[in-house]
Amino acid sequence: MSAEQAAAKLTSAAAAGNVQRVREVLDDYCLRDLPQDYDNRTALHLAASNGHGEVVALLIAAGAQPSICDRWGGTPLDDAKRHGHAAVVAQLARSGRRGRLGPSAERPPPRGL
Repeated sequence: MSAEQAAAKLTSAAAAGNVQRVREVLDDYCLRDLPQDYDNRTALHLAASNGHGEVVALLIAAGAQPSICDRWGGTPLDDAKRHGHAAVVAQLARSGRRGRLGPSAERPPPRGL
């Protein structure tokens, strides 16, 4: 299976909350080697949007960045808030405070600073 096929399988499984399928893909592929979709949405965006906390936990443990932005500037946390998934909002907020955000996920400082 190609990286693109694995990414499609992962995002589909994450959106559906299919924990076993997410584990299978993560067992075979490094998360950071899988491409985002055409809207720069990740499996974490989709799991958060649908309130799948167990999948969110798996993805974060595998290195998913909670503050990564999609094409519209939205983060997985934004998606969880918008869809009313309070438990996932809390989970993502906690993961950010524990220092799981990497340099590639940080937003640039405002101009002039």
